[in-house]
Amino acid sequence: MRTNVARILLASILFAFSLSLVVGSNSAYGRHTTQVQGIWGGEGPAIQGYDAVAYSTMGKAMKGIEEYTYEWLGANWQFVNAEHRDLFAADPTNYAPQHGGYCSVGATGGGTITADPEAWRIVDGRLYLFFSDDTASRFDPKSSAVTEADTNWQNKLLDLLSE
Repeated sequence: MRTNVARILLASILFAFSLSLVVGSNSAYGRHTTQVQGIWGGEGPAIQGYDAVAYSTMGKAMKGIEEYTYEWLGANWQFVNAEHRDLFAADPTNYAPQHGGYCSVGATGGGTITADPEAWRIVDGRLYLFFSDDTASRFDPKSSAVTEADTNWQNKLLDLLSE
């Protein structure tokens, strides 16, 4: 079961990245593509240096520190302590945000919009990041758009994990 979840998350990451390349050629979305490069991978640490484990273990968004870094999927993930780093390393798909760390509301429309790591929700054990708290308040995890975005994300992750 955990292998399937890992494959799903990885496929989703690739989907979001490939979508950002396609959408990035459109001038209206080009700035979002540039902005999100530093969230998941690209320039700078994943999810802007926030500790992906702290959301679930501490119930809050916390900046990690460079001393506790773990590389996964081409990105450097930072944590507040060695315990969080080790938890993530043991099962990154359990802690990494959905939709590649992009705004989950934006993902329902096929977009890759920069998320604010301080605007987040955990639903059914999954971490979702959003553009803002206002955007997060409009997130309906039971909607068909979210279900479709999650499915797209999971399919791309499966593809990545099978490579």
